[in-house]
Amino acid sequence: MVKIKLHFELTFSSSHSNNYSVFQTIRQEILSTLHLLQQRFPAVFISDACPEEKECGSTEDFFLFANGEIKKLQATHRFNTARNYRTATESFKMFLGESSLPFALVTVELLGDFEVYLKQKGCSLNSISCYMRTLRAIYNKAIEQGVVLPAFPFRKVFTKAEQTRKRAIPTEVLQKILQLDCSEHQQLQLAKDLFLFSFYTRGMPFIDIAYLQIAHLHHDYLVYYRHKTHQQLSVKLEPPVQDIIRRYANKQQSSHYIFPLLTQTEPLDSYREYREQLCLYNK
Repeated sequence: MVKIKLHFELTFSSSHSNNYSVFQTIRQEILSTLHLLQQRFPAVFISDACPEEKECGSTEDFFLFANGEIKKLQATHRFNTARNYRTATESFKMFLGESSLPFALVTVELLGDFEVYLKQKGCSLNSISCYMRTLRAIYNKAIEQGVVLPAFPFRKVFTKAEQTRKRAIPTEVLQKILQLDCSEHQQLQLAKDLFLFSFYTRGMPFIDIAYLQIAHLHHDYLVYYRHKTHQQLSVKLEPPVQDIIRRYANKQQSSHYIFPLLTQTEPLDSYREYREQLCLYNK
């Protein structure tokens, strides 16, 4: 038996687009050649031939790995994080113009070019930081799972939070909202009540408000778990909050939620409904 091992060592320039194109061309040529050899010499065993049906390199492709992590997050009902993963990876794909990316090509230079691309698109520094931190989290999970060797390609990109201007509304604006009569417009009345409810409960996020259940009411307190951190919080129900709760909880006879925002019972369906309600509320 004759065994032949082929070893390739490639050195690229700093231009990511040429690197990627050359890599893909070489990879395709190697796979095509191996395929032709298998057809011509079927009795010969070719080690690491990577037939397509085995999804050659699937564990070494950044986007395929990211898709696997997204599915895991969805399976554990972490839909917001899964959405962030998908948004970041889709933006990365648009930048590359490709739907596959070997981990070996995730370099400091490539990520630097992606950062420039995002800036040219008008993304704020905080948005860029969010994308980069998300991609870094995916990359770090690949390291933890032994898919890729430890490396630090994100060391030069912006992953911090930019200081933003405080945007507290003046007291007189809050007074105007309080005095606004929306009784003849059901959707506006709900939006007003949800805004005030958030204000009275120390800035409760919309997602936590949407998933609040009547079972979370304990005498004069509201006891619930934050969706983002899973931390248990307890909020005293002041009279204005009690009034808002009574206005909606008593009408929710067919639902265990306090507010008329969610009707679906399946986790993914209720998350999609929450996103729709959030868009309507913001509008």
